[in-house]
Amino acid sequence: MSVHYDTDGPVAIVTLDRPEVRNAVDRPTAEALADAFRRFDRDDALSVAVLSGANGTFCAGADLKAIAEGRGNRVVEDGDGPLGVSRLLLSKPTVAAVEGHAVAGGLELALWCDLRVAAESAVFGVFCRRWGVPLMDGGTVRLARLVGQSHALDMILTGRGVSGEEARRMGLANRLVPRGTALEAAIALAKDLAKFPQRCLRSDRLALYEQWQLDLDDALVSEFRRGMQVVQSGDLVGGLELFGQTTGRHGALRHVVLGTPMLAPFPPGMEAATFGMGPFAGAERRFWQADGVYTTAVGYTGGQTPNPTHEDVASGGSGHAEVVQVVYDPRKTSFEAMLRLFWEGHDPTQVDVRPHHRSAIFCGSEVQRRAAEAARDAYQRALSAAGLGTVTTEILAAPEFHYAADAQQQYLAKHPGGYGGVTGTGVRYPTDVTGATSSR
Repeated sequence: MSVHYDTDGPVAIVTLDRPEVRNAVDRPTAEALADAFRRFDRDDALSVAVLSGANGTFCAGADLKAIAEGRGNRVVEDGDGPLGVSRLLLSKPTVAAVEGHAVAGGLELALWCDLRVAAESAVFGVFCRRWGVPLMDGGTVRLARLVGQSHALDMILTGRGVSGEEARRMGLANRLVPRGTALEAAIALAKDLAKFPQRCLRSDRLALYEQWQLDLDDALVSEFRRGMQVVQSGDLVGGLELFGQTTGRHGALRHVVLGTPMLAPFPPGMEAATFGMGPFAGAERRFWQADGVYTTAVGYTGGQTPNPTHEDVASGGSGHAEVVQVVYDPRKTSFEAMLRLFWEGHDPTQVDVRPHHRSAIFCGSEVQRRAAEAARDAYQRALSAAGLGTVTTEILAAPEFHYAADAQQQYLAKHPGGYGGVTGTGVRYPTDVTGATSSR
């Protein structure tokens, strides 16, 4: 198959896979691409789609050799564009995960997406300039709208490649990440978008696209009418209630992704657990993206120094571990689901690790402690079967939790290209080890 369609929670992942032609698109591939995105748009369970290319290349454009073989792209004025999706305006957001080259028609596919997460080594360019092949999938339109006419003319007339910081400064890349991590970062961004109230997000997105074909007065009317539809739907009431439960728009104790309070009291029925699994920035994102998680916060626990600072903890002198406090709804998820995220999300066998990055579970109840110990033993068996070492994870009663500074909270949402620093062993956590649906 030249186009793969997968899902990860609320995210659809559409992958071009034609390595022999660097993911160039012929007519069957264009049709499969359009079918995949129409499928995504129809599926109410999905909120955001990610478009990527297999084998380290995004897309080299249209498959010119296929034209001579009778598989040339569709080139008529109405209906789908030559690359399949270029004339579609979906109702939901799309994110391009760009590794390697996004050139010629591949550039046009990246421009068609709402956002672009690019590897630092990714290259954008109108490489078809050298072959005398015109842009016919929105390249001259979308490129100028995104980066401005001067930058667009530079790229279109010269055919030169643009990458790295230049691509980000121009607006081609919304996020710049290390080589090999664009897909992971794009999926993480997509999951963050999926956490927002979707009716409002989609309404504002479509209002933005519609304004291009309207004069100012009509564009303002269109925006107002779309906004009123959101208000009249009743969705705004829930958002206002959520706002009222927090410290407000500028409050340091409001989760910037989930919009929920990070300090107790939490709604009745919520449960909490605290996990240490290395640098807390990457660990926190792993939990806030999970279904059923109400809020997360990063901080320090398990040490001796009162009210430790980040410097106290990083020096190793305070004895604290960097941790994530996770508050979850047991009606929507379970403590075992949190344990799965913990065990699979880092390497619990590490011995040569800085003390504040040690592996630890701090339990809020005896039920949690027993479940964590059962999970440790089961995961040890799985690790041993894979030829890996001994689990070093501490399992202790939860002492006082000290909140980290506001700048550290949801760090990777504020700095999407920042260092996450959490990598698992690749060993899957066994199914239904503890039976722990609730810690009470």
